Amino acid sequence: MRKKVLFVSMLSLVMNVCVQAQNTYFTGHGRSLFTYDDITDEVQTDSKQAASSGYTMYDFGVHAENKGLVRASAIMRIRNEFGGFYADGASMDIRQVQIEGIIANRVKYEVGDMYLSQTPYTIWNFDESFIKYESDIFGIRRNIVNYENYFIDNKWRMQGVNAYTTLEFMKGIKSLYIQGYGSRILPSDLLETPDRFLYGGKLGIVQSSAFKLSGNVVGISDFTGTVPAANVDFENTVYTGDFKYTYDKIAGYSFALLGEAGFSETSLREDVSSIDKTKQDYFYDAGLQIQAHKKVQSIFTFKYRDVGPYFTSPAAQTRRIIENSTEYALEVFPNFSDGTSLRSMTLLDRMSQETGLYNGSISPLLLPYLPQYNSAEPYGKATPNRTGSTVALGFADSARIVSLNAEANMLSEIFAEGDTTTSKLRSFTCVQGGLTYQAGKQFGLPKDVTLKCGGKLEQTQRDGAVPIDLQCITADVGVSVETIKNLHLLVGLKYLQANGNEALVVRNRFNEATSGVTKFTIDSQEQLLGLGFKYAFANTVFLSTQYILGTYTDNTANNKNSFDTRQWFVNFNYSF
Repeated sequence: MRKKVLFVSMLSLVMNVCVQAQNTYFTGHGRSLFTYDDITDEVQTDSKQAASSGYTMYDFGVHAENKGLVRASAIMRIRNEFGGFYADGASMDIRQVQIEGIIANRVKYEVGDMYLSQTPYTIWNFDESFIKYESDIFGIRRNIVNYENYFIDNKWRMQGVNAYTTLEFMKGIKSLYIQGYGSRILPSDLLETPDRFLYGGKLGIVQSSAFKLSGNVVGISDFTGTVPAANVDFENTVYTGDFKYTYDKIAGYSFALLGEAGFSETSLREDVSSIDKTKQDYFYDAGLQIQAHKKVQSIFTFKYRDVGPYFTSPAAQTRRIIENSTEYALEVFPNFSDGTSLRSMTLLDRMSQETGLYNGSISPLLLPYLPQYNSAEPYGKATPNRTGSTVALGFADSARIVSLNAEANMLSEIFAEGDTTTSKLRSFTCVQGGLTYQAGKQFGLPKDVTLKCGGKLEQTQRDGAVPIDLQCITADVGVSVETIKNLHLLVGLKYLQANGNEALVVRNRFNEATSGVTKFTIDSQEQLLGLGFKYAFANTVFLSTQYILGTYTDNTANNKNSFDTRQWFVNFNYSF
C-alpha cells in the first residue's frame, strides 16, 4: 500500500512539473519474458525438476525541461508476473528519480539517482567475468541482468549530488575540469549504526593534446552523530593522481607514457569486533603505450603495478557479484532433487539470474570470491597485495573486418597471505584474449555474418607449508548469421574447466589476513551450448528465442554434484 501511495504521489509531482515545463518528452523500455528450466542430477534415481516463470514489465520515463536550465526525470515501472489473475502479482515501483540542470550556463549538476566512475583505483565498478568476446546468444540474457542491476559500463549507481564544470583557457593550459560529488551509501539504523557517506572530487588539467593530468580524491566516512551511541566508526580516504603524455611527431605512430599512483588512509573502530586501528598504504601503476595508425591499426601496452597489501579503496574493490554461498540465493533449483543438498553456482546462473546474485552497494570489506572465475584480480586492478607486469596487444584492420586483443598479466603477492610458516608468495599468471571476425564484410555478402571467440588461461601457484596449484581455462565461441533480412541465427558455446586447489584467505573486519585459511579443492567442467534466433523489427525492438543446454561435471571422488540443465528462453524487447 505504501508503494502505491508513493507511486501516485510521485506521478502527481511529475505531472505537475510537466504542466509548468516548456518541453516535456517521454521514454520507455519494456520487456516480455518467458523462461522454462529443467534440471537432472545424480542424487536420486528420479531426479528431474522443472519450472517456468515469466513477466511483462514496462519502464515509463517522464522528462520535463524548463528553458534548458532544469530537467526533472522520473522512471516508473509497472510489472506483472505471468499467471496472475486480475492484476494479482502486479507491482508498481519508482525505478529512477533525478533532477539535473546547469548554473550560470557553466556548472552542470545532478541530484537524485546518478552514475559515478572515476579511475580503476578510486571509483570503479569492475566486471570480474570474462565476457569481452561473449557470443550474442548469451549477451542478450546478460544485458537484461545488467539493466536490472543498474550496471552501465564501470559506473556505480548512487543517490546523491554530483556537480562538474569545464573551464576553457586561451593560454597556458587548454582546459580545467572540476568535479565534486556526495552520496549516502548506508543509512542509519537510528540506534548504533550511523549514516555512511561517500564523497570526493576530481581536478583534471588538459595542458594540450599531448599532456593530461588529474588529481582524484574519494572518501567514505561514518557520521557518528546521527545515532545516540555509535558502535562503529569507519573512515577511508583515497588520494590518486593520473597522467598521460603523448608524443606523435613520427608519422603514423604515437607513443604515450601513462599511469596512476596514490595512497589510502583507513581507520576503523568497531566495538563488536574489539577493533580500533589505522593503516596507510600506497599503489602505483604506470607504463608505455605505442600505437600505429596505418592501414592496420595496432596498439601495444606495457605496464607495471604495485598495489600494497593494505591499500583500501572500497568504491574500486567492491565486487559486482556475490559469491559467498551464505549470502546469495539461487532462484532456479537452489537444491538438488533430495530437497536439502545445495547445488553449485554456474555460468548460466551468473548470466541469467536477475536478482539475488549481484551487489549494488559499496562494501568496506573485501568480499569472498570463487577462484575458478577470477583468482588473479578478484577485486579488479585495485586488488591489494599484487605486484607485476601487464602486456597487451590490440589489432584491427581499417575496414574493421578483423579485430583482436591479447593480454598477459604476470603477478605475485607482496606479502605472504595464508602461509605464516614459510612465507611463500603466490604467483598469478593470466593470459586472455580473443577476436571478432566480420565474415560478411570479408566476402562481400549481403547479409551479416559475425564470429566471436575468446579464451582465458589463469594459473595460481605457491610452494611452502600451504602449497597451491590451481588452473582454470575459460573459452567462449559464438556465431551470428543473418539468414533473411533482420533475422539472425545465433549459436554459442561457453566452457570453463577448473582443476587444483587454493587456500582462501580468512580476513578480519579490518581486511587483515589472519593465520587461518579456507581450503578449496576443485575438479570440474562447465559447458553451455546455445542455439536461437533474433528478429529485429527496428533498432530497439526485437524478439529473441533461445535454447541453452548446460552441463556441470564434478570429478572429485565420491560425490554426486554433477547435473544437467536445460533452459528455453523467449524475450520480446522494445524501447523508444
